[in-house]
Amino acid sequence: MVTHLKRHHPDVTGPKTMAAQQPKISAAFKQPFAAQSDRDEAITKAIGVFVAAAIRPYSVVQNKGFKHMIHVVEPRYDIPLRTHFSDNIVPSMYEQEKSKVMAKLSQASSVALTTDGWTSRATESYVTVTVHYITAEWETRSPVLALQCQSRGCSQQ
Repeated sequence: MVTHLKRHHPDVTGPKTMAAQQPKISAAFKQPFAAQSDRDEAITKAIGVFVAAAIRPYSVVQNKGFKHMIHVVEPRYDIPLRTHFSDNIVPSMYEQEKSKVMAKLSQASSVALTTDGWTSRATESYVTVTVHYITAEWETRSPVLALQCQSRGCSQQ
């Protein structure tokens, strides 16, 4: 009876309601990450580590080749502006690393300081201050405490 009413008297049974359609999986992977998502933050931090560890300029994040690589690896990721890395990400990483070094140094029974002068490939002169100590597990550690450019016109960042 219900089937007969639906087929031959649709005005009596009311309009058909369509079930909500689930997006196709390909469409779901084209949507950008939600701001501040865990994956978004992990990729941003990884780029910050790359910039800092490889001593790359912040402008590398605006490079066409870099953008292409990131898009191939994760198409949903939008790369933040370089100022986000220079003002937030790398300074935050620096402060975190600095606090780790300070905590470890406070546990050292004694330390030794060395200085070293050297010249970069771009012929900029630098002076580095390094602290040396031995951990409780008898492992040597030598973090750099300071790096100062001595040449005129060299980058201070």
